Amino acid sequence: MKLILFLSLLPTIFSFNTFDFYNLTSNPYELHTCCGIEDKLLDTTIDAVNHINSHNIINISIKDEKYDHKFNSVNSICSYPEKKYDGYGFTVLSQDNEISDQDIFISQKLLDSNTTLYNVLLHELLHALGLDHSNDTQSIMNYTIEVSSNFFREKQILEDRVKLWMSLDDQKGLRAVKKKYDDYINDE
Repeated sequence: MKLILFLSLLPTIFSFNTFDFYNLTSNPYELHTCCGIEDKLLDTTIDAVNHINSHNIINISIKDEKYDHKFNSVNSICSYPEKKYDGYGFTVLSQDNEISDQDIFISQKLLDSNTTLYNVLLHELLHALGLDHSNDTQSIMNYTIEVSSNFFREKQILEDRVKLWMSLDDQKGLRAVKKKYDDYINDE
């Protein structure tokens, strides 16, 4: 019986995933905002960053300087117009030796929501820190937006009822990213 209980915990213990190609290059991680960032996106970003920082694993600082988006070795968060890309949020990770650039893009479709916007931001911020999708159903890295189609087959976002938090699995993943960062810094 004890063996069965232990084996049933294995997927939870080892379910987080990190990006093999990616190394965090600073702690605190500096995040810049794009020019023209909407107040709601900025406020929700601050809320999600505060949640991540409350765990004291990897910290994020939001810089006052605003940038136009382009590959510039500046980690940024921007919104994009409704019809520009498919999807609701994505993160672009680029790394070439010591130069890295992690840009988070959030669809303006989400600016009409509250909880869903927060959940997407938290998910994308953790991607920018180095976490990949997880198999753990409790993990924010296993999060997916729920949509429905109306009579005209247009997708409509279903507002999340619950604001999600980092699970123990997400926290373990961040600790693995931080350990990789610490090992890298100590090797120099």
